[in-house]
Amino acid sequence: MRDFHGVSAKAFDGQGNYSIGFTDQSVFPELSFEETTPAHGLQVIFVIKCKQKEHARPLLEKFGMPFEKGTE
Repeated sequence: MRDFHGVSAKAFDGQGNYSIGFTDQSVFPELSFEETTPAHGLQVIFVIKCKQKEHARPLLEKFGMPFEKGTE
């Protein structure tokens, strides 16, 4: 976790939806080593319905999405 700098803000599509993918589920501290063998990937897509796509990022920030610093 020490090398984690946040998720990219470049993963929004033209409508304000956000996609993020994990190549390995072991990044979640809730899982033990035994639970993460074998490794599985995970794709998450936040479908956000809003009138202006610029409202999507502030919504995810309110939910605690850790965006990289300095990316707008």
